[in-house]
Amino acid sequence: MPSILERSNLNKIFMIYGNLDDMFITGDLQKRGFRFLLNSYLKSIGYERIVYYSGAKNVGKFVLDDESAMTALNINKREVPASEAQRDTALPPARKRRILNPAVPHTLKPEDAGAKNTKISPADAKPEPSRPSGETRLVYSQPKITPFEFLDDARVMMSSNERRSAVVFTFMQDFLTERGPMQPYLELVSHLWDEYSFSSNKNICVFLAPQLSSADIARLFGRTENGDTLKNKFFNLNGTMNRSVCIEVSLPNLDEIEYLLDYLRIVGEGGRRLSFTQAEKRRAARVIMFLSREANRDEQGQGLLRAIYGMVASYMAHSSEGALVPFSERCARRLYSRWKSADEPEPLEKLRDTRGWESVHKRVNEIVKDSELKRVGGQEPGLCGHAVNARLVSPDERGPRYPIPHFVIRGNPGVGKTTVARLIGRIFYDAGILKKGVTVEAKRDDLVDAYVGGTAIKTTECVESAREGVLFIDDAYSLLEEGAEHNYPKEAIDTLIPIMTNPDRYKFCLIMAGYPEPMDKLLAMNAGLRSRFNSANILTIEDYRPDVLRDIFVETCRKRGFRFWGSGEGEDDPLDLDLFFTNMYNQRNRANFGNARDAVTVAEEAMLQSGVR
Repeated sequence: MPSILERSNLNKIFMIYGNLDDMFITGDLQKRGFRFLLNSYLKSIGYERIVYYSGAKNVGKFVLDDESAMTALNINKREVPASEAQRDTALPPARKRRILNPAVPHTLKPEDAGAKNTKISPADAKPEPSRPSGETRLVYSQPKITPFEFLDDARVMMSSNERRSAVVFTFMQDFLTERGPMQPYLELVSHLWDEYSFSSNKNICVFLAPQLSSADIARLFGRTENGDTLKNKFFNLNGTMNRSVCIEVSLPNLDEIEYLLDYLRIVGEGGRRLSFTQAEKRRAARVIMFLSREANRDEQGQGLLRAIYGMVASYMAHSSEGALVPFSERCARRLYSRWKSADEPEPLEKLRDTRGWESVHKRVNEIVKDSELKRVGGQEPGLCGHAVNARLVSPDERGPRYPIPHFVIRGNPGVGKTTVARLIGRIFYDAGILKKGVTVEAKRDDLVDAYVGGTAIKTTECVESAREGVLFIDDAYSLLEEGAEHNYPKEAIDTLIPIMTNPDRYKFCLIMAGYPEPMDKLLAMNAGLRSRFNSANILTIEDYRPDVLRDIFVETCRKRGFRFWGSGEGEDDPLDLDLFFTNMYNQRNRANFGNARDAVTVAEEAMLQSGVR
């Protein structure tokens, strides 16, 4: 799975943004901070010299591995061949080896590397006594170096053909402020882009933007004088991120969660280790990935790997099983019972067993069975090398993939359109049609902007956020207004239509929902939109029949501890409710009938009156 960082023949400057402060675990079961993950990855794809710069707290210039420490010295004076550098430092030649851990003194924690004002000159560097002869571990940092001084170093490294180099600015926020030294950075970016774009060397420059979303970055560029110079490099004309030079580090994928479980099985935590079969690990990891993302919707941060690690480690610590703690899919569900019941049925079963949803279940089940028949391979593409992490690489489609379907769901309020959309996401995730399956809910205001061109940007961003999941647009008919001079809602539809015809670029499931008649009008007025939906995927959830309304009423009351009394004491006999809900159904106002909501409202009023009596 190649990363855009490996395409230095196409671009020389990149940006990585998002959850960079999270924990990361790689295939060699190393827990790393993001800088060390990036450093290991760049080393694994051939970068010999990786130099970092941070303006925060006078950290300045620093490196995280031995080879970079040796070659980062005196680079502004001249490029020193490796043989001369070894002779100048009076050290024996370093045996080529794979570095698993960052080069930091034993008194520093790995996460603090580069954040201390530690400077070790070549003359002071000595081999560690405990290390084999011929191996040295150097730490090199140059605190309080000014941005202007470091930019000179950066230009030298970027233009050098002596060794493959990467320059990393660790906080883009350092200079996206009114106080920051913006002009030197702008000059560097322009120089790199203009002068080195077609250079034969493979040197690159990487900007890190921790904990920033694409919208945050766009706002920072907009508030910065001359910020458009950078914005034009990292954003497309339609306002979306340029994916050829930008990587978003999002929530952990399946690979990392499996690495986490393997780490706790082999290394353990607090003297305890997990115990599971490979099949159990795979099922548990899939459950954790989905439920952690669902939990993240309610509480930001619950989907991060460090939160997942903390939950599993806490489960181990409180287990009564001893040193080996069994772990399974059910255990994973119990971890997230705060957000979702561990006893909740499988999504396809829930769709099948819920009365009123029969038509939706029939169609979704057909698609799932068809995907199983046409499935190619069965294994997801692997990752190249132990240092690679799926959050750092671009998707790599190897061979054909089952096409992701889109749906229209027609139905009055209270029939469960939102719940159905979420179930479809989970079902397609379990079937392998979607790789994440999380449902992103969007209303008109999430898609429509008040300015020309803004709607296309907001709509595309919503699609991007729903990648490998479901984008659910409720009351979708609100996106078409007749007679408006500037029909911004219609612009959202005009943006979605070409996106839906580009499945290789945008991998998501679109579900548009709303009342039956307005949705029919929307599809009739826009033939382009109508043609993007298979006619079999335009589904209708009818109003709930009287028996369904009655059962919802009874179940709501019983969950609150209420019982229904018949002619005999202690006998449940709510048959008198049949007539009530038959009349309620027959006399309903079809335009605003609330279905399940109305049944729940009646139950709440009945319980209130019971309490009054």
